[in-house]
Amino acid sequence: GGIATALDGSKLDLEKGDVLAGNPALHPQVIKLLKV
Repeated sequence: GGIATALDGSKLDLEKGDVLAGNPALHPQVIKLLKV
């Protein structure tokens, strides 16, 4: 898990975004997946 700042400044939980380690906040795909 973890928290990343999205491009719009919102905080996103990365429970399912951990696959993209490094800087998930820079991956719009992750943001889209988490917002679904």
